[in-house]
Amino acid sequence: MLGDFELSAELRRIGHLIGLRIDVERDLEVGRGRRLLAPAASNAALLLHQDGLPESEVSGYLAEMGLLTEREVDRVMERLSDPLLRVEPFSRAYAPQLVSDWLQVTGQTSGVARLLREQLTPALVREEAA
Repeated sequence: MLGDFELSAELRRIGHLIGLRIDVERDLEVGRGRRLLAPAASNAALLLHQDGLPESEVSGYLAEMGLLTEREVDRVMERLSDPLLRVEPFSRAYAPQLVSDWLQVTGQTSGVARLLREQLTPALVREEAA
């Protein structure tokens, strides 16, 4: 919800308060990279549940396309096997941009207040952001 400038200033402030020296620019770049790789888990869910690919192939896809370690691949695969958690990659990959677009229309202060007190659906947020 914060832009790069605001986020870097806040991270520096927090780091200073707790005595940590933070390479904010590097951390922001890593965050951008992770956001770009997030759809790989969504694609893996589709490959597994819609296309019916074997778990070994989906694991290989995650390792290669998501640049994940074996431990991270195992964690993602475990979550994709859970009927309640298998949709989580979609919200992780696509919700931040949807909410960011919506906050630009509604305003951060009032938008965040609404997120905390109302049950907003993705369809409603998308409609209001348009």
